[in-house]
Amino acid sequence: MKKLSLFIASAIVFFASCSKEAGHVEPKVTDTFSAKFNGTSYTFNIEAAVLLRSPNISEKRLIIAGTSTDGRIKLTIALWEPTAAGSGVSLKSYTIRLSDKDDPATPEDESQDSMDGNLTVGKKLGSSWWSYHEYAENGTINISYCNEANTTISGTFQAELTDLIDSSEISITAGTFSNIKYTVID
Repeated sequence: MKKLSLFIASAIVFFASCSKEAGHVEPKVTDTFSAKFNGTSYTFNIEAAVLLRSPNISEKRLIIAGTSTDGRIKLTIALWEPTAAGSGVSLKSYTIRLSDKDDPATPEDESQDSMDGNLTVGKKLGSSWWSYHEYAENGTINISYCNEANTTISGTFQAELTDLIDSSEISITAGTFSNIKYTVID
């Protein structure tokens, strides 16, 4: 009887662990993402991946932040949607477009002609300091996969950044993240 009970319990565990779709295998969760900065490839260790839901202002923001494996660059990928509903984001292309054309005489921030998303870049200064500049940004974040039940997300990104202080340029290409696990915070 004990053998039969053990067999039944094992069978339940085995079949319960199978995916709902025949042939579908859930991709392995990863803890890195990658991108090229001016043609040089970097891998980033993820420090945070969160979906912040704000029902009081009907908005949610997905933030994925990491530091390059060589410890020299911090990169944050952020996108937002005008709803707090759900535990994921839409599968679509999010526009990154920030410029330096803000009129300080108005309450609006005209420098943002897209509220879809942005990239934040930090560069290491010495042993413990980081430099974050403001950039005019032009690019996209493409979300190709989002599993709300497992809170995992995949996509690509690219952008051209122009430093608003010294006019230096950063070309971010071939940005990719695959099956990143994120935490939902209300």
